[in-house]
Amino acid sequence: MATAAAQLVIGRASFSRAQREGRLGHLERRFDLPISAVLATDVPTVPPDATVEEFLAVHALGGRRRAVPVVDADNRYRGVALLDVMTAVASDERGSTKVEQLAHRGAPRGLTTWLVRDAVQVMQAEGTDLLPIVDGDDRFVGIVTTGDILRLDEILEKTKS
Repeated sequence: MATAAAQLVIGRASFSRAQREGRLGHLERRFDLPISAVLATDVPTVPPDATVEEFLAVHALGGRRRAVPVVDADNRYRGVALLDVMTAVASDERGSTKVEQLAHRGAPRGLTTWLVRDAVQVMQAEGTDLLPIVDGDDRFVGIVTTGDILRLDEILEKTKS
């Protein structure tokens, strides 16, 4: 992630005179791809009316997830449920506390019109490895993760041959 951010900031500039003009690094090439190149659409979400107890059983223990997008019945993005926040709820209150009450509403989100570059910039600035992606009507479409961006090189190499 740090390398990706550094390449974004530095761009074509270099301290080395040996750098060739117009040469694109493997990270720079993927930055200009549409967000759909790294978008995972078949991802678990949690409804806002789920209890913390349900979240912990299904997503934390069952799915081993630390962050899950909160999406309502109309597929509208409502925030991110974070494991650390949910586990901070007292045991006796987990069955009555709704995920929506604790969802991180200020979590960053990206748009379907973005490039990979846009997602990397936001993820780096916010210090997150998961970025929910929404359409123009704030409907949840999927997520982008740092891992998916980094694995993109493997996929691009395989498609060349």
